[in-house]
Amino acid sequence: MISDGVVIAAFFSSVIFASVHLFSNRFYGYSEKHKDKMLSLFGGIAVAYVFLDLLPRLESTRIHLENVFGQIPVFLSYLAIPGLAFLGFMVFFVLEHFAIKTRNGKKTDRRSSIYSFGSHFISIALLNLVIGFILRFEAESGFTPLVLYTVALSLHFIILDNTMERHYKRLYVRFGRFLAGLMPIVGWGLSVIFPENPSEGYLLLALVLGVILFNAIKDEVPKGGGKESRLFVVGALLYSGILIAAAWLGSG
Repeated sequence: MISDGVVIAAFFSSVIFASVHLFSNRFYGYSEKHKDKMLSLFGGIAVAYVFLDLLPRLESTRIHLENVFGQIPVFLSYLAIPGLAFLGFMVFFVLEHFAIKTRNGKKTDRRSSIYSFGSHFISIALLNLVIGFILRFEAESGFTPLVLYTVALSLHFIILDNTMERHYKRLYVRFGRFLAGLMPIVGWGLSVIFPENPSEGYLLLALVLGVILFNAIKDEVPKGGGKESRLFVVGALLYSGILIAAAWLGSG
């Protein structure tokens, strides 16, 4: 039985995610001069979260595969979690390649541009749905894991919104961000309606990891040197310290 506190805490986090999508373009639009530095700082935080929180948790959740699929071959138990992360990575790799190719074409076909936006956006909507669905599992783990998850993913959403706006401009600002903001709340609602199996949440988390890792390589790792690189390192070290401190306090 899920406590009311868990449900409410997860709901507030889903509202934060929705608000980030609605207002992120204004947030990084306030200072075009410092936008790259800000995104690099946020990128370092997101990458630290991937390597110091998501990866260790997924490494210890192979047992959940049997809870979902029953008895499976041993080699699949070792490949399933990395395989799901790889799937998330590759899906967004293909979509990003398609978006860049469409945007940079000498003769941009409106139909192909809309198709590119539709396929890219549907994937992001499903990602947001999954992220919202997992909120309940994070809330059940405690207040601190939920806060760390919410902060890291919110900053990642800002970077993701910047990428979508760069590719599709007004199409995303006028339409996409509103629907993207709705999906975490829908995901939260589904997690309340179908709360039986927490093992599913860990498998879905692997998909999220793959997508974040792709964006880490594509956008969140700064190109070249300068202040952007230093801020990426600052963000990574800062959030690493917070994650390590939270783990230490949690084990005490």
